[in-house]
Amino acid sequence: MRLRPGYRQLSAVTAALLLLASFSTLAGAVAPGNQFFQRTWERTDKPVADDMVERTWMWGPEANTEFKLESYVESPGGLRVVQYFDKSRMEITHPDAFDDGLWYVTNGLLVVEMVTGQIQVGDATFLPHVQAEIGVAGDRDDVNGPTYATFSDLMGPVAERGSEVITETVNRAGDVGENPDYNGDGIVTAHWDDITQHNVAQPFWDFMTSTGTVYEGDAFVDAQLFLTPVYATGRPITEPYWAEVKVNGSILSVLMQCFERRCLTYTPDNSAGWQVEAGNVGQHYYEWRYGDESSDSDVNIVGGGGGVGVVSDGEIERPSELVAGQSVMLGAHIENTSDEAVLAEVVTTVECTNLALVTINQQLLSIPANSTVLYQTSWIPPDAEGTCTITITVLVDGMVVDTESWTVTISDDDGGSPTATATGTSTSTSTVTSTATSTGTVTSTATGTSTSTATSTATNTATSTSTVTPTNPDINFQQFGLVVGASIQVPGELAGGATVSIGARIQNNANVSELVHIKTTYDCPARAEVTINQRDMTIPANGSVLYQTNWTPPGLGLLCDVTITVTTERAPVDSDTEDWTVLLTIGVGGTATATATATSTATATATATATSTATASDPNINVQHFGVVVGANINILNEVEAGALLPLGARIQNFSNVAEEVTVTFDYRFRLPLGIVYGNWQSISGGTITIPANSSAVFQRNWLPSGLGTYQVRVTAETVRSPVDSDTESWVMVLVNP
Repeated sequence: MRLRPGYRQLSAVTAALLLLASFSTLAGAVAPGNQFFQRTWERTDKPVADDMVERTWMWGPEANTEFKLESYVESPGGLRVVQYFDKSRMEITHPDAFDDGLWYVTNGLLVVEMVTGQIQVGDATFLPHVQAEIGVAGDRDDVNGPTYATFSDLMGPVAERGSEVITETVNRAGDVGENPDYNGDGIVTAHWDDITQHNVAQPFWDFMTSTGTVYEGDAFVDAQLFLTPVYATGRPITEPYWAEVKVNGSILSVLMQCFERRCLTYTPDNSAGWQVEAGNVGQHYYEWRYGDESSDSDVNIVGGGGGVGVVSDGEIERPSELVAGQSVMLGAHIENTSDEAVLAEVVTTVECTNLALVTINQQLLSIPANSTVLYQTSWIPPDAEGTCTITITVLVDGMVVDTESWTVTISDDDGGSPTATATGTSTSTSTVTSTATSTGTVTSTATGTSTSTATSTATNTATSTSTVTPTNPDINFQQFGLVVGASIQVPGELAGGATVSIGARIQNNANVSELVHIKTTYDCPARAEVTINQRDMTIPANGSVLYQTNWTPPGLGLLCDVTITVTTERAPVDSDTEDWTVLLTIGVGGTATATATATSTATATATATATSTATASDPNINVQHFGVVVGANINILNEVEAGALLPLGARIQNFSNVAEEVTVTFDYRFRLPLGIVYGNWQSISGGTITIPANSSAVFQRNWLPSGLGTYQVRVTAETVRSPVDSDTESWVMVLVNP
């Protein structure tokens, strides 16, 4: 499915967030995605499906999609489970909340979104779209009936009308008129909503408060159709209007009214049970949000609904069950049919019976033009009774292009339980050197989480040695870091989007071979821990093995901890853990200095430090320091309390033999969910200063950031004269609650 033209461009206001859209074609005869959706569907629609009653569907005969993941800021991991039906969308926003049997499953304010042209991706977070020019009711080829956009100017509050005959009409353009002929129908207003300040027509209020046959507790019973009148429809957002609508090729007079979640219609010519109907809001919204379903994306999971499973000899298999505690390799083949290479983010999540949704892997993949790659990640099924649903979601340019799920039964764990942890001591040292070359001369040193770009290139090299003196454990890390040829190095930074091999040399000091479980994760500020790889290996007696795994770090601009843990299969357990702190850059810096640290425990501890200095020449203008002015210093602050006024400052050096007039600008951009995409750059302030020959000057401006989250802040300095000399430096900070 292809995105709507212009839909990739995101608004970059501080509160803007990335829309992660589930992107599969609508398909018929799909069961509700989980027991909660099934229960919600059955209550009102199973009696209709089983011919127990004659009334409108509230959801539809079946779901139109498998269950999907869509972005929602307040949901765990920023993702929530949804499923689309003809009439609406079911969603579980807070899976860890108490299941009250009613609001645990909600249906979205889809009508509000289509009328206003705003896609809701959080309680108070919206993504601009366009108003939906889709007919609210009637035939799809009707060019005269009202659309959702018709009601955009009709949402304003009105006075309470009491019981008043409805004669108002509306056309496609949103023009409101009056037709006294409708007096004869005698349809009146019956309820006034004091929240949205709109009147509800009698047929709709009667339907919202009606009783009838519902399915509860595995039985058909007579009860309130809706446990609260606004559960299914929401509150009214417009007045009721008569409209001329094309239905089955004929023009009919239809009374319609839009509510937050549904639009209801009343057609006097229909049989009694079907006079009030819920419009196909779910269908309409899916089309509006995701565009033309008939057009495929260039990047897709191969195999459609069967494309996600267990990797075996390069093929995808779907066994009937997996054993809890036994590691498997999950994966999917992902194809790129375009003529250009594509950088895609792949996210794997798992939701199990009685367990909340968790992200088990998130990484970037570079897919060559007209090629297919195998994505895979290891996973250990939990001790969960029932089933687990594994979902792999593929994003390109921050937008979801495909997502597939697989539900599998989890059987009992046959393994044992670790009971002991070994102890030991470890020390590690590391040196990192960075050099950059161009033309002219400039030397710069910085500290903190700083990334910098200039008209130069930079290369980081590092070596790492680690000596472990165990007091007990037979299993120890000898080295851990970036595998480069035959060596293992500890660089201070890694470039986001560039695949690397990380690994460790693991020593077994026992006189017998050891089966060990190895787990590699990374953890960044304000983000959940993500598993990179899990694997079992056998280490020979008094020998060592090299463990390594590929990883494409996301371009976060943050200092993140990469952790590797090794644990013996047998009990008592021997284990060792080592950490490596590394800056995941957004791009390669020209004048950046990186600092790396490593710690190892077994109860062993180790520390490593790394420093990096960049030497560049030409341009004559160079940003020496950039950050927050604190007294006489310019410091990089990684965490700032919201509401704090920040005096941004940059010391800019002029290496030429003449004074230079330099334009300096400060900008920022907000990091979007899942950590790989930022919004557009927004200006903070700027100005022009004159820097004397072979001297430096400080440029300073105040900034009051708003909105919690991660920001990248940058300074750009460039000469007014031509040819232009310029330099840019940036750093990343997290805005937190005071």
